[in-house]
Amino acid sequence: MNHYICPCCGYPELTAPAYTDASFVGLVRGLSAPYCVHFGMPSYEVCPCCGFEFGYDDEPGTSSPTTFEQFLAEWIAEGMPWFDPSKRPRLWSLKQQLADAAKGPP
Repeated sequence: MNHYICPCCGYPELTAPAYTDASFVGLVRGLSAPYCVHFGMPSYEVCPCCGFEFGYDDEPGTSSPTTFEQFLAEWIAEGMPWFDPSKRPRLWSLKQQLADAAKGPP
């Protein structure tokens, strides 16, 4: 089974690419939301780590679209609660996850 990296927090085990044109292989920084403009249709998957929903949190609607940087900063400020705590590795470190994601896939 293929795994994909969350472009927001670097979680390495998404079940589908966050967007159809998954030309990125790690963190995405410096682009404006909505990300479908840059990467095609979103998966609407919710990252089990940070809780970012691709195509929902970054799409304009009833509120302003959120960039990955904004979402990550807010999530960290809230204490980094896992969206799905059952997926959290025992010795998890956000610093290590972000560093690994910045390198891209192994």
